[in-house]
Amino acid sequence: MAAVQQQAECSEQLTVVPVDRLMTKHSLATVENTVRQRLAQALTALEPEEWQSTLREYLQIEPSDIDTIIARLDDWVERLDDVEYCEHPDDIARVIMCTILWLAATNLPYCVEIVRTWLSDENESSQLMGAACAKTLFRVYAHSDPVPAVDSHAVLLELAPLLAEHGWGGAEAVLYAARRWGTQPDWSERLITRPDGGTGELLQLVDEIPPETRKCLADKLKEWLDASGEETIPEPLVRMVERLQLCLALGTREPLPELSEGHTYGLIVVDTSDRNSRVRSRLAKLASNVIKRLNERHQDTLHLLVYRLGQDYPVAGPGQKVDTEDLAPSDLGFRPRLLSPLLEIHPTKQVSFALLLVSGAILDQNDWSDTHWRELISVYSDIDKHRFQPLTPIPRQSRPEEAEMVIFRHLVHRIGA
Repeated sequence: MAAVQQQAECSEQLTVVPVDRLMTKHSLATVENTVRQRLAQALTALEPEEWQSTLREYLQIEPSDIDTIIARLDDWVERLDDVEYCEHPDDIARVIMCTILWLAATNLPYCVEIVRTWLSDENESSQLMGAACAKTLFRVYAHSDPVPAVDSHAVLLELAPLLAEHGWGGAEAVLYAARRWGTQPDWSERLITRPDGGTGELLQLVDEIPPETRKCLADKLKEWLDASGEETIPEPLVRMVERLQLCLALGTREPLPELSEGHTYGLIVVDTSDRNSRVRSRLAKLASNVIKRLNERHQDTLHLLVYRLGQDYPVAGPGQKVDTEDLAPSDLGFRPRLLSPLLEIHPTKQVSFALLLVSGAILDQNDWSDTHWRELISVYSDIDKHRFQPLTPIPRQSRPEEAEMVIFRHLVHRIGA
């Protein structure tokens, strides 16, 4: 009976990896990825006590003495170039890595703070060790079973923008984890948007990634959406990838990426040119409230882009919280009321509406009156609605809350929901 049980346990630990007879690069990569996955799963399954028994002879201090452990780690990092400390199996880099994994299992925020300090250090050895540890953390926790909780493990994302500065290898480690976590709705949203509505760390990574590796990122994202065979791509992952592709396209001023079926873009353009600060704030407040309503109801399928009139780069992207001060800061300079900077870079394909909130006449509106944009643009303004024909005017309301509701209903009709 014992032999049967042992055999069953062994069979559960076996993984059969199909390879071709010539052991091509693809087969070797498959074997390597499988080994990495099994190793990561074994490491995430270790309890803190098991790590302690392995590391006790190296640390020689109480596990609760975090300050001394941090000092010991910093001392080891200083000795990385010392040949005396580089002999297997006691090489110092291996011991540092294991200690970091133990700290992650014991107190993840402390662990992240240590690694972040190394990544930000001017010392090259600290940076290299920090990058190695950060990549390991992302690759190991990518294989946690079950997927780690957002509340406890989102702190790892603080390392993502810093890793982007270490070339494609750093960014790829973050993306490796994001690809696995992003199939879960809560992770998909958290990777893109912070709890306070600010830009998520994964979008920051896209902004920070060096220009020479942007094509690698674009190819990787496209690969995620190319389902093979009968594989179905989870909707949360689709939404996350589309947000990343959009961020990448905007950063390089490329055409907006094509969205999956059922998803559309919506443009909200706010006039911040009025000399009267109260007028600017009123329009910005109205826009902010409408954006909040749209995000609450249509965030899964509507990709909102928010602009200031006269600019070609958005103030906010899909799902992001937009405050009045974000749209119309008090020190914002004057901009002419021109649509061309924005519409010239936007294809009309997959755009369900373009809402203009203005306090004055649009200087180049006639340039767009005979284009497909005419059917997509709606204008809300305090001035004479006939100034905007043949564009579609939205009736002016006397109270802000009424204006908000009228605009929201108008846009919902445009979206077709």
